[in-house]
Amino acid sequence: MANASLTVKDVMTFGTETVQAKQSIMEAADKMRQCDIGILPVVNDRELVGMISDRDITVRSVAEGRDPNTTMVQDVMTRNFMLCHEHQKLDEASQLMKDKQVRRLLVVNDDKEVVGIIALGDIANSPMNGEMTGEVLQGISQSRM
Repeated sequence: MANASLTVKDVMTFGTETVQAKQSIMEAADKMRQCDIGILPVVNDRELVGMISDRDITVRSVAEGRDPNTTMVQDVMTRNFMLCHEHQKLDEASQLMKDKQVRRLLVVNDDKEVVGIIALGDIANSPMNGEMTGEVLQGISQSRM
């Protein structure tokens, strides 16, 4: 049974690294390797402008033969990203993930600064796990028509 009082902040992963939009994808990939992560929020100074994943680097850059030292993060990042607020109810964020078929959401605070990421694994490890995790996974996995 879902705990309706849980918020995103209760289960999210804190301390998210970021990358600047004008950094090279080589720098982004190196940061991902050093931190053992597959996604980075992209900022222009402190303003959140996108996110970049290891898949973005592979599909939008390497597969197209772009030079990783001169290709900028802003050239291959995902601009249509999903986010939620740290004080948002966990069941609302889970429903958003399900509806939008995404495995992770960037989490912002009252100042709209990125403070973390919530992923399907965070929900699975929460007291809300079980039925809700299964529903979110099923929603994410459904093909869009």
